[in-house]
Amino acid sequence: MSLDVILAEVAQRLQYVAPTHQGQRELAKLAKPPRYVWVPRSESFGAPGAIGGNPRSLHDRLIRCDVHCWAIDIAGASWLEQALVTAVRETVKGANYTLAGAEWLQPEWLQLGIVCTVSLDLRVPLPVARIPDAPGDPPQDSIDVTVPIERIDTHCG
Repeated sequence: MSLDVILAEVAQRLQYVAPTHQGQRELAKLAKPPRYVWVPRSESFGAPGAIGGNPRSLHDRLIRCDVHCWAIDIAGASWLEQALVTAVRETVKGANYTLAGAEWLQPEWLQLGIVCTVSLDLRVPLPVARIPDAPGDPPQDSIDVTVPIERIDTHCG
């Protein structure tokens, strides 16, 4: 499951909670809360895990995202945080995400409401890329995104 698929599925689960946006520019718009703003921050790599139903990946990508849970007040931001974590867990399952922390912010530029920024790491496969053999040959990855991905622990006893 790629990052864009994860974000789309989480946004769909949260559609009746608050609208979901992506990117640093969305923060600058200062739109009326409630809303979520996802900002991918960094990426690191781990050893590849066996991915259920799909070929092995080259590596596991650990993508750090800051999700700004923007609400009118602390109670609203806390509810957005709770709904976010629930939706992420339902979407990516078990060991495929880690909560890295959260910050409660009300920067000087923020005129409407309060923001709880949740930092989380999403574990997604880095699939083997199909390198085009000829001009116009479309690049593709080797993972069928229609198959649910769950990390399978391959450690023995």
